[in-house]
Amino acid sequence: SSSGVGTHFIGLPRPGALQKRKECEKLSSDHKMEQSQLVEVNRRTDTVSYALLAEINHFHSERNLDFKVAMQNYLDGQILFYEKIVTKLREALESYT
Repeated sequence: SSSGVGTHFIGLPRPGALQKRKECEKLSSDHKMEQSQLVEVNRRTDTVSYALLAEINHFHSERNLDFKVAMQNYLDGQILFYEKIVTKLREALESYT
């Protein structure tokens, strides 16, 4: 039956959405699903796919920003650490001059 295609489709996990799309394409080719329903399934699958791509892009952007900030903090800390060592070495040198 064609009822419930939309309601069940929207809650599917992402990999399941593509499988559901293939199932619906088969049903449509067997004339067991209206073409308009297949168009709706394809639209929803595309929406899920685009949302997933947007999430992936956002994740990568956030990860890159987090890495950049972490490296800046690490390098700032290293600079301070080695500047203190240089100061101590200069103080030690002065005690010999």
